[in-house]
Amino acid sequence: MFKCFHCGECCVNPATQINITVGDLVRLGKDTGLSVADLFKKHAGIVPFQTEKDFIYEMDLGLHIPCEFRKDLKCTNYQARPMNCRLFPLWILVEKEDEADFILTELNKCKGQRLTGQSKIKTTKYVNMIKALLLNESKISDEIVKDLGLSKKVDIRELSGYDEFVVGAKKKVDAVEGKGLKRKVAEREKVKFIKNYFSERYVGVGKKIEDELTKRDLLKRIMPLHEVQFAENVLLR
Repeated sequence: MFKCFHCGECCVNPATQINITVGDLVRLGKDTGLSVADLFKKHAGIVPFQTEKDFIYEMDLGLHIPCEFRKDLKCTNYQARPMNCRLFPLWILVEKEDEADFILTELNKCKGQRLTGQSKIKTTKYVNMIKALLLNESKISDEIVKDLGLSKKVDIRELSGYDEFVVGAKKKVDAVEGKGLKRKVAEREKVKFIKNYFSERYVGVGKKIEDELTKRDLLKRIMPLHEVQFAENVLLR
């Protein structure tokens, strides 16, 4: 089976943005005792995700990275972690086996692992289950994000201060060795730049999303945490 070495690369490097659903927010809220609005004060927000085009980003629901749930090299809310946290890097090892060592950089201590036999069969079933849940909850999230006007495509080159940003980012990229690491550092700096640029735009978003969940009676369409955990235990046992 896959082994996590708790390097935290997927939790602390801003280049690894983690998309979340409103379902993730509800489960995290119940596990932590925080409201959706409270989670947006520190843990979650509308953050930039890279598209297939180098300079184009899409603003969407995501965790703030470095993740505030990570303490003492461990996730303090591991049982209620978001769907995409459950998938990483398992989906890469299952679906991108030949590209895994390119996608995972020198910073990922799990790089180099391979799944075989029963381990691969079980993990594939688990990945497919989580992806199905993720797809269902993503539809709910997309509805809310779109209707609230929160989604936005951003061309980083058109943001004021971009030229100065490039100069500073290049120095940081040049200071590290290795293709994968340079790629990660460049992406980290881009994400930080965009987040800072739009930091004031999304104030109060958490309360708006919370209100929409209640108004549309969407909570019944979200899988409870205990059911997710049960399915996970059965498939990965």
